[in-house]
Amino acid sequence: MGAADTYGLTSKIQAEFALSTTVRNDHRYHPSAWTGSVQHLRQEQQLRQRADGLQSGRPSNTEISTLPAILILHGSPGGIDSAQWHARAISTFASPSAHPFGLFALSRPGYLSSGPVCASFAEEADVIIKTLDALGRTAPVAVLAISGSGPLALTLAEKFPDRINAVLMLDAITKRVPWSHTTLAALAMFGTELPSNTFAYRAATSGNVRDNVQKLLGEEALKEVETDKTVRHFFRDYSACYALGSVRRPGFFSDMNRIANMDDEPHWTGVKAPILCMHGLKDDLVSIAHPEHLLSTASTQDNAKRLMRFPDEKHILPLKQTSRAITKFLEETVW
Repeated sequence: MGAADTYGLTSKIQAEFALSTTVRNDHRYHPSAWTGSVQHLRQEQQLRQRADGLQSGRPSNTEISTLPAILILHGSPGGIDSAQWHARAISTFASPSAHPFGLFALSRPGYLSSGPVCASFAEEADVIIKTLDALGRTAPVAVLAISGSGPLALTLAEKFPDRINAVLMLDAITKRVPWSHTTLAALAMFGTELPSNTFAYRAATSGNVRDNVQKLLGEEALKEVETDKTVRHFFRDYSACYALGSVRRPGFFSDMNRIANMDDEPHWTGVKAPILCMHGLKDDLVSIAHPEHLLSTASTQDNAKRLMRFPDEKHILPLKQTSRAITKFLEETVW
C-alpha cells in the first residue's frame, strides 16, 4: 500500500502549527502555542473554532491557511522536538523587519513513532502534503531542510511546485553520501536508547555548553554561544532532541539507507522555486559540493539562487545569522 493510502486523518503523524510571535523566546514547548497532532485533527478543528479570537496566542484557522509560513523538515536523527527547536530559533532571531509568519513542525515518518517509514522520498513527499492538507494548509509554504532532509525538500519542490514557494537548505544533503564505517558507527549510537539518553542528559545538565557543541559548531557559532545567553539556552535545550534514540531509529536508519542509495549526481531540474543554501565550509558530514551541485542543476532563475558560505563553520551554523538570512530572503522573494 502506498504512503498516500497509508496516511489519513487517523494516522499518527505528529504535525503542528504555531505563530512566530507566540513561540519567540519561549524555551518551553508551550502547548497553547501549537495546534494538536494530526491524529486528533477532527477534535482539534472543533477546539480551534471555539478558541479563534478568544484564546491569546493560539493560531486561528485563517492564520493556518493563509499566513506566510515555513515548513520545517528536521534532519537525521530528529523529530518534532528538533523541528520546534528550529522554529523557536527562527522566530527569536528573525529579521527585525519580518512580519508575523507561521511555522509548521512535524516528526517525519519513522521518527518518534510518527507513522511507518516510507520506501522513497517521493512517497514521503506525498505524506507531507497530505499532512499539510489535514492541518488546513493548501496555500504554498517555504520548506526548510536541515541536513538529511535535503532530498525530501527537493522532492517536494519538484513534485508539488504549487505547494512549495521557496527552498531553504541548512547544511543539507542534495546527492548520495557514501557513509564511512566510522561515521555510521558514531551515528548509530543515536539509534539506541541508553547511549542517546545518556548523551542528552549529560549535555542538558552540564555547566559548560561549549564543550557539548564544539565538535559541530565553528568559530562564529561558538562565539554566539559564549556571548549570548539566549543562544546558550537554545543549545542546552537542543540536547533533549537526541534522547529516546530507539523511537527515532526507524526513520533515521531509513534516511541513511535512502541517502546512501541516491544518485551520485541527481539532476534537480524540476526545482524552480527560489533557493537559499547556507553551508559551513568546514562541515565534515556534508560537503560544500552539495549546495553547489543543487544550484548548478536546479531550474530556478539565477537571481533567485543564493549560496551563503560560512568559511569557519561546521555542521551547525550560527543561529542568529541563519535565522535572519532565512526571513530576509523570504521577504525579498516570496513574502
